[in-house]
Amino acid sequence: MRIHWFWRIVVMALSSGCSPEPPPAGPEEDRPALAPDFSLETIDGDIFKLREMRGKTVMLNFWGTWCEPCLREMPELNRLAIAHPEIAVLGIAVRSGRSSVEALQNDLAIRYPLAIPPKDSTVFDDYEMSVGTAVFLASGIVDCIFC
Repeated sequence: MRIHWFWRIVVMALSSGCSPEPPPAGPEEDRPALAPDFSLETIDGDIFKLREMRGKTVMLNFWGTWCEPCLREMPELNRLAIAHPEIAVLGIAVRSGRSSVEALQNDLAIRYPLAIPPKDSTVFDDYEMSVGTAVFLASGIVDCIFC
């Protein structure tokens, strides 16, 4: 049976470098910094607060409605979110309008939260991200970045 590339990355991330275990205690200057905190309203009207996800594995997916590779991976992310509810998945739309994001959510039956950051949001700059990037967080710390 052929394993899709996306699942290989997820399995690799969760089994090797990315884990929900906190980093070892040590001198404060040796500890990794926590991932930049943010709160974003999802298109369903809920508020996704990163600080409330501390201790969980989180996957932030920066995507765009105009990005073909992003659209191809969304069904895989949806299956991941459904199969592994212990992983918090958030799709963060880049340069995409609300109506097109809502239409895609409906057309693809996406069950994980999607958010469109307001123009004054710093989430893109804080994470130095671009479209097509997935960020895995474990215990509030950026563990892996896949582009």
